[in-house]
Amino acid sequence: MNTNVIYANKGNLKMDTETIAKKVANLKRLFFIAVSAIFFMTSFTTHSQQSLNKWKVGSEDINSSTFELRADQTAIYNGDVNGANFKNFNFKARITHSVGAKASFWIHSDANLSKGYSILIGKPANDRRRSGSLASVRNLYRSHASSFDLEVKVEGKRIVVMIDGTMVVDYLEPADPYRLPANAAQLLSSGVIGFRVESGMINVASADIAPLADNLPNYPADREPWDERDDTVIRLQQRNFPIVDFHVHPPRGMDTEALLAKSLEDGFEYGTTFTSAGEGYAISNDEQAREYFEANRDKPFFLTMQLEGREWVNLFSKEVFDLFDYMFTDPLTFDDHKGRRTRLWSENSVIIDIPEQEYMDMVMDRTLKIINEEPIDFLANPTLLSNSMMENYDKFWTDVRVAQFVKALKDNNVALEINARYKLPTARIINAAKAAGVKFVLGTNNGTLVRLEYSLQMVEECGLTIDDMWFPK
Repeated sequence: MNTNVIYANKGNLKMDTETIAKKVANLKRLFFIAVSAIFFMTSFTTHSQQSLNKWKVGSEDINSSTFELRADQTAIYNGDVNGANFKNFNFKARITHSVGAKASFWIHSDANLSKGYSILIGKPANDRRRSGSLASVRNLYRSHASSFDLEVKVEGKRIVVMIDGTMVVDYLEPADPYRLPANAAQLLSSGVIGFRVESGMINVASADIAPLADNLPNYPADREPWDERDDTVIRLQQRNFPIVDFHVHPPRGMDTEALLAKSLEDGFEYGTTFTSAGEGYAISNDEQAREYFEANRDKPFFLTMQLEGREWVNLFSKEVFDLFDYMFTDPLTFDDHKGRRTRLWSENSVIIDIPEQEYMDMVMDRTLKIINEEPIDFLANPTLLSNSMMENYDKFWTDVRVAQFVKALKDNNVALEINARYKLPTARIINAAKAAGVKFVLGTNNGTLVRLEYSLQMVEECGLTIDDMWFPK
């Protein structure tokens, strides 16, 4: 069975001339972004670094580039390098934090660390955001080791954050940035750098900086910032609402660098599956799953496999599943009432030879069985029907069926994906699931480079908060 063909056709996509042109333009744009990112990363080593060996910690002076801070302590650099005032620069340090620490590194700030931007450090229990986050602008939720190399670079209106040599933030501040009143001072200008620890402990080692020219271009060539006046991503980031696309399939031919560049441009992290797993797929046993995990574990994304078909539950062990950040499947593949393999996303495999309401009962039976019996973290591509039935979606997804569906999700602690590609489920079903306490994830099934637009629209329309969202283990 040619599973690549099966997946490529999923969603019954049509590749007309306009679509192909758009895809080519997207790939060209991503090429320039990726080249820019690679150039930017290599440029970190081209400037002369100067040791930062004078810090003010409370009333005490620390004459070292290595120091330790504990809860409620701050450290402000007040040495001679650049008069302790920095606009464009390349900062580096080795950071180690305690378990559960909550800390931050500030740039373009003041003696009270009350303005400019902060880069978060730690894995606090009371904050889902993780090390490397450009707080409330580019929040990150994927964990890193408790000891890492932190690099922060400012060039014009561009802020880049790197952890252990991998870019995790690449933010372009627009001319008119969107800021909530509480974050009004979160702007680039110039100022001091410093650390703050709210809880736990951090160790800063070998802190140094390379001041750069003040007159650098605001933005790299071939790149422009998002218009934040009409950007849902920044509105939600400012409220610290968690945005992650947990359902990304890289387009064919897109490598890790280009995929990371797209994630950085989108302004949120990806959860990525590089192949599907199940009977007849590239991964169909524990050994292949372990090889896949080892080959991809260091890539800068949440790592998962999409589980296809219904046979997968007998192919993999729990020990293998536990290697990955999470597992998911969709309810689109099943054997129908006559034992025929059905794929709802492929009209050629859907045979409706009984009354449609009876067929819908069969779809419900298969969907509930998947939720009740398959050990998944979330259900993807939810509530999708065949093309012919989608025309009467609300007629088939009755309140009674929605109640059954939502109860099964809640009873089995399975999260519900709000899918941007299919624009499903509808607000009516999302609201019913929210009322029942079901958790949600955002996903695109992203073979088409959409940017979670529908998912974020539903977040706002349905009033979802961080408490409604699911997070990987």
